[in-house]
Amino acid sequence: MNGGINAQMGKLGTFWGVVAFALMSGIALAAPPAAIDDAAVADLAWYSPSEIAVGAGADDPFQGIERSAELSGVVRLQPIGDPNSFFFFHPRPEFGVNVDLQGKTSFAFTGLEWTFFKWHHISLGGDFGGAIHDGRLHKETPDLLDRKELGSRFEFHEGFILAYQLTKHYGLEMWLDHISNAGLAKVNQGLETSGLRATLKF
Repeated sequence: MNGGINAQMGKLGTFWGVVAFALMSGIALAAPPAAIDDAAVADLAWYSPSEIAVGAGADDPFQGIERSAELSGVVRLQPIGDPNSFFFFHPRPEFGVNVDLQGKTSFAFTGLEWTFFKWHHISLGGDFGGAIHDGRLHKETPDLLDRKELGSRFEFHEGFILAYQLTKHYGLEMWLDHISNAGLAKVNQGLETSGLRATLKF
C-alpha cells in the first residue's frame, strides 16, 4: 500500500517538476535581457527576478544508490539588504526544483543564496534553506535497494555554486547541493545532486 502511494507521488512529482522546469525555460528563452538597463536595476523591488538558471545533472552522483539523470531550474530574486555591506547581509532569495527523470527523488527548495567572492568573470556562491521531496522516508520492502531513506518529508537544503559569466546577461554554473534532516529524524541518509545550468541575468 505505502509503496503504491509513494510510486504515485514519484510520478506526480516528476510531472509537476517537468512542468515547472519547462516554465522556467520558457521564461528564460522569451525574456528580453536588454529590457532592464543598469540604471533601472537599483530601483527594482527585492521580489523582482534577477536571474534564471536551467540545466541538467545527476541525482546521487557519489553514493550511487539513486544515481540517475535530472533536470534543474532556479529563479533568484533581487538581493536584499545593502549591496555595499558584507556579503552575508545581502543574499538573494531563491526558488528551485530538481526533477529526477527516472521517477526517483525529486524536490523543490527555497532559501537564500550568497555570492562569496568574484574574480573577473568567475564567482563562487552558496545557498541555504529548506526543501520538500517526493522520495522514500523509509524502505517499505527489502528490495528497494535503489532508493534512499530520507527520514522526513521536509529537509534542509544547502549547496555551492561555481559560475562563469560569458556575457553581460548569459553564463554557466556548476552546482553541488545536499538535502538532509540533520539527524532530526530516526533515518537520515541525505541526498546530493550536481550538474550544469545555463543562466540568464536580468
